[in-house]
Amino acid sequence: MRSLGQLPTNESWKSAVPNAARGEPFGYAQDRLVEPFVVSLSNHERPFEAQVQGERNKPIWGVSVLMLHERDQRPEVKLPPPRERGEMSVEEAIARRRSVRSYRGDTLSLPVISQILWVAQGLTGTGTYRAAPSAGATYPLEVYVFVGREGIEGLEEGIYHYNIESHSLSLHKAGDLRGELSQAALYQDFIAQAPVDIVLCAIYERTSRRYGRRAERYVHMEAGHVGENVHLQAVALGLAAVMVGAYDDEKVRQVMGLAEELNPLYIIPVGKPR
Repeated sequence: MRSLGQLPTNESWKSAVPNAARGEPFGYAQDRLVEPFVVSLSNHERPFEAQVQGERNKPIWGVSVLMLHERDQRPEVKLPPPRERGEMSVEEAIARRRSVRSYRGDTLSLPVISQILWVAQGLTGTGTYRAAPSAGATYPLEVYVFVGREGIEGLEEGIYHYNIESHSLSLHKAGDLRGELSQAALYQDFIAQAPVDIVLCAIYERTSRRYGRRAERYVHMEAGHVGENVHLQAVALGLAAVMVGAYDDEKVRQVMGLAEELNPLYIIPVGKPR
């Protein structure tokens, strides 16, 4: 991991990021930029903020997701709106929560996966607030979903990326790759068995720009927050889940076709328990 240290809080930032000082596009791994973004440093006490040109009032943080996903005009799958009221209390979901490693092959509905993704990283209220807390609102996590054959109603098998602002999915890589993910995770068969596997990935630079060496700790804490949200929501929907941290990082990255900046942190199989 390349630590970028803490964002300068005085005029020295102009020499540290000369492109930004001139108001020109600036970014990490700039050669991957598909749509340029401009750094805004008008208030040094705020997180490192970037603004996509042409999209006013829609800030994104640190390394832009636009750098990580080439825009190839694949259509987005719009997800149904999430529900803010459920049938099970938080207390009951906590009491029922168990780590489950055996799943039926039942197809999940689009509203179900919509709900689970929303509790992971969805927007809440107004602005950029999300369902899980993030150190300095730096939001280092990206969410991917492995969908098996007939895993989600109306979706083809493949790896999908969750688009937070539009609450939608876009195809990242085609094909049922749950078996390959299972192999990369030390042949844990239940990963291939579950209809859906959620994979949390982190871009550490988004947080290290503000917090330096402590960023790694904060990012991992945030992944834990998201994991618990997903697990409790799964229980409340009559599903089961388990948190998986045993895998070969590089093999998972290869299966997913991830950019260098993305680091897999969590594999979360979700499905009906046997």
